[in-house]
Parts: sequence; structure tokens; C-alpha cells
Amino acid sequence: FKGDWLLNLPKTRTWFNDQLKNTMFPLLSHLFPEIISSPSVLRAHSVSLLKYNSSHPRTDVHIDNGILAMTLAMTPSNDYVGGGTFFEHMGVENVLPMDVGHGTFRPGSVRHGGHRVRSGTRYILGAFLLIADRVEHV
Repeated sequence: FKGDWLLNLPKTRTWFNDQLKNTMFPLLSHLFPEIISSPSVLRAHSVSLLKYNSSHPRTDVHIDNGILAMTLAMTPSNDYVGGGTFFEHMGVENVLPMDVGHGTFRPGSVRHGGHRVRSGTRYILGAFLLIADRVEHV
């Protein structure tokens, strides 16, 4: 379940972006008006379903490739122990609680990581968002 899976499914990618146009993109346009002129210019370009468990327990601190990035929790928080998204500037022990359906949005340059899942399985949807009128290939 890892990789740019929507990139390889054009109809699903179009559907996903259409869903975000009515929900997340207006919110992001409101939160980041200095970089998003209108919700209609946003596109989810690289989208992956990430699985964390004992075989792939965590993600090291990194930045994302995109103007903005989002992480959406796809698993109820009581299905796993440990894990969770943290932002380096807030302290690596300050994990953001995210139950299923909750998410975070941030500039792609914000350093973050995922703590180790000690038991169970945690899925998140990670997406890199680009601005269509600034990037040629979206």
C-alpha cells in the first residue's frame, strides 16, 4: 500500500481531487491565503496510503515535496499502540492525536515524522498538494 497510487489511477485521482475541491481546498485557501489564490487552483498530486506496523513501524524526520502537504488518519486510534505524527519544531515527543478522519495540513517544508507503532496497524493517507497555475504538470 505504499506509493503514488493515485498517480497510476487517473479516474480515481480526478474523483479524489473533486472531493477535496468541496471540502479541504476551500479550508486551505482560507488558512493559507498568501499562497493559494483560490481553492480551484489546488491539486493533490502525489497521494499515498501508508501502513505502519511492526514491519514498518515509523517514519524518520523529513520534509514533503509540495507547496502544502496533508496527512489524514485512516485508522481508529484504538486499533494501534504508539505511532502518531509529530512536528520537529514542536518537539518530537509532542504527538498530535488524530483519530480516524482527522488530519493535519502544513507547508511542505515543515520537518515532521511518524513515531513507532508498537502494536496493531495504523494507516494514514499522505498527500502533496500543488498549485495548478504555478506548476506545469498537474
